[in-house]
Amino acid sequence: MMASGSKLHHDGLLASYRIALMIAKTDKSHSVGEDLILPATAEILETVLHQPVPTIVSKIPLSGRIVQRRIDAMAQDIEATLSGILKNTEFALQGVNAAGE
Repeated sequence: MMASGSKLHHDGLLASYRIALMIAKTDKSHSVGEDLILPATAEILETVLHQPVPTIVSKIPLSGRIVQRRIDAMAQDIEATLSGILKNTEFALQGVNAAGE
């Protein structure tokens, strides 16, 4: 079983990837994570859930540079997966007779 600090770090990393995916899908600036999402999350944690904000929010890396790296990593993973599928798939080519025969 993971120690609570390690689990919090893992959960923060997972949240970072999931939020980066959301940012990529909206085609918004990568800085939206750091500029809007983290402050909004902190407000929700503090106001609604009465949770310690610095401990939790600091474990979710969302700077523009990190979001870009997360998006790039996901894109490379998708490309590698698709490439592997295509390399291992047999295709049949059917010729077309231009003369109509």
